[in-house]
Amino acid sequence: MITREDIRRRYNSIKYKVALFAQRSGRRVNQIVDTLTILVAIWCIGNVLWQIGFSTNDETIGWLVRINQLAIPFFGIVQVYKLFNYWNTGSKIPLSEIIYAIITWVYYIYMPPCGTETGGWTDYLAHQYAVCAIVSILSVNELSRLGIMILSKKTSPTLLFIGSFIIIILIGCGLLLMPRSNTGDLSFVDALFTSTSAVCVTGLTVIDVPTSLTTFGQVVLLLLIQLGGLGVMTFTCFFALSLTGRASFQNRFIIKDLVSVENMTDIFKTLKRIMYTTFTIEFVCAWLFYMQIKDSYPDLSQGRVVFIAVFHAISAFCNAGFTNIDGGLMNAAIIDCRAIHIIVAFTVILGSSGFPVQSSLIDWVKIHLRQLFHRLFNKKKKIFNNTRLISAGNRITIYTHLILVGVGMLLFFFTEYNFSQSDDTFGGRLVDSLFLSVSTRSIGFNTVSLDSLSSITVLLMLLLMWIGGAPLSTAGGIKVTTFAIAFMNVRSILKRKDSLECFGRQITHDSVMRAFAMIFLSIFFILACAIILKICDPDIGMTKILFESCSAISTTGLSLNLTGELSTASRVVLIVAMFIGRIGILSFVLCFVSPSSKQYYSYPYENIVI
Repeated sequence: MITREDIRRRYNSIKYKVALFAQRSGRRVNQIVDTLTILVAIWCIGNVLWQIGFSTNDETIGWLVRINQLAIPFFGIVQVYKLFNYWNTGSKIPLSEIIYAIITWVYYIYMPPCGTETGGWTDYLAHQYAVCAIVSILSVNELSRLGIMILSKKTSPTLLFIGSFIIIILIGCGLLLMPRSNTGDLSFVDALFTSTSAVCVTGLTVIDVPTSLTTFGQVVLLLLIQLGGLGVMTFTCFFALSLTGRASFQNRFIIKDLVSVENMTDIFKTLKRIMYTTFTIEFVCAWLFYMQIKDSYPDLSQGRVVFIAVFHAISAFCNAGFTNIDGGLMNAAIIDCRAIHIIVAFTVILGSSGFPVQSSLIDWVKIHLRQLFHRLFNKKKKIFNNTRLISAGNRITIYTHLILVGVGMLLFFFTEYNFSQSDDTFGGRLVDSLFLSVSTRSIGFNTVSLDSLSSITVLLMLLLMWIGGAPLSTAGGIKVTTFAIAFMNVRSILKRKDSLECFGRQITHDSVMRAFAMIFLSIFFILACAIILKICDPDIGMTKILFESCSAISTTGLSLNLTGELSTASRVVLIVAMFIGRIGILSFVLCFVSPSSKQYYSYPYENIVI
């Protein structure tokens, strides 16, 4: 006999199975929708690139635009589906998601059908460039969401960082090979070399950018430099979090490692500050650069002059060293403009100082401005917590950075007195020495021919290129903190001290070990790169090869006029060297070494004779 309890039990069992089936079906549907959305987004991006990168007839363009118009309501349906999921799960619906869905549908409703003209303002909505722009924004949003989905997996931040650079380098290579990007004499290896050099913000080039790349190709190169300087994952995380404002704990934990934030609650604030600081400095530099060169090129349009200023501002801040002027900063129209050299030098210094230093300096200035405001206007005494605004690590970075710039400037002033600066004035020698000291550390710009430099100067340049800039910056090298820790460790040994101390803090043993590991690995990779280059091109002198190897590994971008003369095999070697230098030698090696298991024992100590 079936009792009421049996019926209730069977009913609960059926209810549980139905709920479980619905949950699994919902996951499968979400996976299908996400996969389809990503495929449509990739297709739309490819569609836009085909329209702007290849020469096609009007019929083909109309067909491609019509496909992109159909993709807009698809993205709108997907957005409504995501809003329904928020409502169904009881989660709070972000306001940005609602606005995003409304704008998408309003745009599609008011956009006239393709091929029709109403004579009103709505015709602009159906224009090819307008459709390309809105579809690109929608596609980038969905691809950024894919980046957040990838972060949800248990993926190493280092592998994500490396993978993002590989993907953007390959995409950049494809974009540079498009017919509208180059003048027709760009090979695959040269395109890959240029894309790698731009994304890795190195500056070594085997082509003449102004003549080999069209204006569109130069725009592509500029975007690659900006993405490489900011970091692809930084840009992706910022874009995705800006639109959704949501991230799981796992996502925030990985993003925390990617942007080096101590507190996970400050992730989005840090990402915003990185973007705002970068774009503000680049804007100011572009404006100052434009004010200096606007009268130097009377034959060029104002739009072209503005583009030149923006190009050099981004290239300088990202420490890329690319130029779209014939002869670069050695162009006859601006070679004697010392103001341009000073503007570029200080922009490079800001870019190579790293975001932690920039952020600390911003906080320091804000606190002191508030204090000054309250003192001037007799406000009630207010206590500002400015304790340790600039950490010991940032202080080491700032002081070492400035000391190396000053020492390099002083040494170059004397070593080049009778060589490249023999016919210059005292002020010109100071500016040239400052620029050479700054550019040697992190960027490939030069205001003098490197062939005219003395052998002592070349040796000093090798040392400064090897040191590089600050950590978490666009500069390469072993970093100034590594050099400072090694130097302080030597001083501590000479003074027979048991610990390494600086600015009221004790430096950890792990930092010292990583510093010396970085020094050893960098020397090993530079020598290995030089040996391989010598094998590939045995007729080239060892000094030039060693200089080129150090420039590639340290992502400096300076060259003794050798890069264009290298064989294809040597160019491939430099591509690998620039990539390793950008992602970090230690990070690259750690990808191939599995961590050892936890050790539950220790051996007795023994002193080794050194």
